[in-house]
Amino acid sequence: MSHTAAQSWGDLPVKATAVGIVGDQGASFTVYEKNWICKSCGAENHARRKRCVRCKAAKPQDADSQNLVVTPELSKFLQDGSLEWKEVMDPKSNQLYYYNTKTGASQWERPKELGATPMASGWFGRGTTDPSAVSIASLNARWMQRPARVQVQMGSKVKYNMEGNQEYNIWYGKYIGENWHQGKNNEPAESRCDPEKDAGYTKAKAQGRSGLFCIHFARGFCGKGSNCSYLHRLPELEDEVRIGDMHDIFGRERHRDHREDMDGVGSFDNPCRTLYVAGINKMSYKSPEEIEKSVRKHFEVWGEVEHINVVARISTAFVRYRVRAAAEFAKEAMRNQALEANEVLNVRWARDDPNPVAQEAIRRANMDAAVSMLEARGVNMQAPENPNLEVPDDYTAPAAKRQRIGDVELPAEYLYPDTEGQFKEAKTAEDGAPVSKSNASGAEGSGKEASAEWEEVFDATYQRNYYYNHA
Repeated sequence: MSHTAAQSWGDLPVKATAVGIVGDQGASFTVYEKNWICKSCGAENHARRKRCVRCKAAKPQDADSQNLVVTPELSKFLQDGSLEWKEVMDPKSNQLYYYNTKTGASQWERPKELGATPMASGWFGRGTTDPSAVSIASLNARWMQRPARVQVQMGSKVKYNMEGNQEYNIWYGKYIGENWHQGKNNEPAESRCDPEKDAGYTKAKAQGRSGLFCIHFARGFCGKGSNCSYLHRLPELEDEVRIGDMHDIFGRERHRDHREDMDGVGSFDNPCRTLYVAGINKMSYKSPEEIEKSVRKHFEVWGEVEHINVVARISTAFVRYRVRAAAEFAKEAMRNQALEANEVLNVRWARDDPNPVAQEAIRRANMDAAVSMLEARGVNMQAPENPNLEVPDDYTAPAAKRQRIGDVELPAEYLYPDTEGQFKEAKTAEDGAPVSKSNASGAEGSGKEASAEWEEVFDATYQRNYYYNHA
């Protein structure tokens, strides 16, 4: 489920707010709650507000249950207690797909029975339930039957800058490179990639699927066309797995941390699939819903979009892709581009969402993915009756006895097993005969005569002392 937008700027732009994450392991989804209306003044308030924004009246106690958005997946979960579909990890690609526990069917696309992707999905993408989403693999297969088109003629007015010229020197307080000048990053892009026209095979085809992607093609001004040594198509999941985490799809080295301005190639320690899109001219659109449609139209060209969150108040949108490689390509392709109102978009990596519900969704998503990854590698994740002990099926634990500290007898939860019987059996097996208390006391009280009959011996095998009678 996506946020329901208002039809005009006079109303609250968001009609439903995420309030929690529910579902079984591998089948979580987001629960939404509608805005509540103040009974005193009639003002509309967001679901998480505890008091009216206008008259400060308290939120009605029954508002949470009455305003809950009952989606089909939530209704199914409340009725049956579980869902048929479940996330499963592919150990080869380290990506999630979906498996039906009843029919045995599996698919890459997120089933509509699971509902929309959670508002935050952690390290691993979950996909979209949008039936109109087009497979990038099928598009690439069609485009790779033709030669790549020359996007611009060599020597045109489009500026070719060496990579690294946009690095910022914190010591001198300015950018590096002779091609940089004040305000350059605020200029509209002079070219734009159109995969439907420009994509095709290049010299990288001879390398099979081991090549890197052309950053000039992504920005729309590669003048080599089919003679380029880099790929002129859209990235897929296999490309991300093949290239790895230490480089982006264009071959640039990723760093341990993000840059302070969240630009650049990104971080391998904190991989990000969400783009921060600023500079939207919100007054050129009738409603936040139109902004979301426009953002989706322009950004879903580059890959499968999981979630779009429009913050109309600050003219910003957050676009999350299922695959990190698609986000890397889109970041370069949409830099300084426009939507429908001749904007100059500022596209960077997004910071972590501070929303508590989003943080819980990330924690839950990463935990589910970790469990699925271990199960894919053959680790049994079913909890035993005693989680601290792994024993054979026919083993019976001995009776427990009380534990005491001095004269104080501890509660029942501090019980530990009574192992006296096991110790006596082990002692019998070691010595051949049990050691009686009378023998032990006689040995201690008989002085030299006792010492002549009994001898204390150390057993190196069991690392214990035992007594041997010479008589």
